[in-house]
Amino acid sequence: MTAARTAGALLAVCVAVLLQATVISRLPLPGGTPSLVLLLVIAIGFSAGTTAGLFAGFVAGATVDLMSDHPLGVAAICLALGGFVAGTLLDNGTRGVARSLLLVVTIAGVVQLLYAALLALLGARGGSVLHGLAGAVGYDALLAPLVLPVVAAVERRLRSVR
Repeated sequence: MTAARTAGALLAVCVAVLLQATVISRLPLPGGTPSLVLLLVIAIGFSAGTTAGLFAGFVAGATVDLMSDHPLGVAAICLALGGFVAGTLLDNGTRGVARSLLLVVTIAGVVQLLYAALLALLGARGGSVLHGLAGAVGYDALLAPLVLPVVAAVERRLRSVR
């Protein structure tokens, strides 16, 4: 990962965490809340590969962990795993848009389920996360078509600059 790509990923993660904490989590949405941070991490992994996805996921998760009241490391582990898995499914333009979006939403749902399960095992508020899981995945499905193309376009642009 070059310095420009690393800086871009860090900036995107910081902006996504701030938007998630200040705007998205306060929206009065019924049934759950979309996870812009998780979608960004998955899109980075999906566009840039396993190392970028793992790095972005760990940084984003550690930031989320530091801003929350649950045990440290839970979000970092889950988001890093999500970015890594998305990176292993790197899209080289061989998949159609619908299939790529389906993979992103599926990974997001599995990561959110893992996150809720870990919080429940640790005695944190896992039940509340699990309660809004279906709504959150639905909102992620609506948000993914906006996030994935933007991240893919930025990644293509950074590759062409080299």
